[in-house]
Amino acid sequence: MKKPDDFRRLSSRTMAALLLSLGSLTAAAQETFPDRPIRLVVGFGAGGAVDIGARALADAAGRLLGQPVLVENVTGAGGGLALADLARRPADGYTVAVTTSSYAAITSHLQKPTFDMASLETLLGVAEFRHVMFAKADSALSKLSDVSTAARSPGGLRFSHLGAGTSLHIQGYLTFKALGIEPIQIPYRGAPDMIAAILGGHTDMGIADISAVDTLLRAGKLRLVSTATRERLNEYPDAPTLLEQGVQGADTLNPILGIVLRKGVPDDRAARLRDAFRKAGQSPEFAAAVGGVKMQVRLMQGKEFDALTLQAARAAAPVIDAMKRAEESAARK
Repeated sequence: MKKPDDFRRLSSRTMAALLLSLGSLTAAAQETFPDRPIRLVVGFGAGGAVDIGARALADAAGRLLGQPVLVENVTGAGGGLALADLARRPADGYTVAVTTSSYAAITSHLQKPTFDMASLETLLGVAEFRHVMFAKADSALSKLSDVSTAARSPGGLRFSHLGAGTSLHIQGYLTFKALGIEPIQIPYRGAPDMIAAILGGHTDMGIADISAVDTLLRAGKLRLVSTATRERLNEYPDAPTLLEQGVQGADTLNPILGIVLRKGVPDDRAARLRDAFRKAGQSPEFAAAVGGVKMQVRLMQGKEFDALTLQAARAAAPVIDAMKRAEESAARK
């Protein structure tokens, strides 16, 4: 007959073996993620700059994860429908989405989201658009002081952008507020129409992403007046930034691409995804893809992405508030 001490020793050994077994099962479960393809939801159309960057990132991340990362375009609401799709999915790490800092900073304040933004979490930021102000090559506008002079002359200054409430429009607003001028603002539905109007002399200057004007800049048909970037562009080192010329906040409004997932994804899965997408963002393939559409690789932690988004939201707030007041006033009439 076994003594009580023998039972205690047996129970201890059994418990230790059980705990070891559970630990092994947990480790095995962690090692098997992902065991099926990951969905990467993109809120912008196929073939555009965001989509091109997302697909290059997905290819590289898929190789690192050992499972395909499948891009699915869910377009609409300025990228909001893709985020709404993500918010409806389980917090298991098998669906992630591409967003831009502009959505949280601007769009979500102009269009009420159909989902709880607090249910999402930023994994990391990966790349940045680069906005520039430009004019016709033979224009008298070559720097902001020329813009100020033109705005105060008879006939004023005609400024083109791609619609009220866009980051481009708000960058223009901040610039003109700093200069103390009020140009005639002319919105266009697309960059090609806006550029054609400037080349035809129908407007004086505009603002767009560098990708829209790079070819014409190199051909000598357009010239840069300023860049809205943090630093001068390597391709155009003679063009000063808005920040250099005293305009604060505009540099925070260049959209940054970020990867987001549901809050509540297990830490080990989130870490695995973060590591894979970070390494994908460092790959030559990703650099070539975003460079081809004139974006700049800009890798950052999720917290830095969120902090920059908050800065952009603060810079955009006066314009958004003014737009809302105008809408309310129009509704009362």
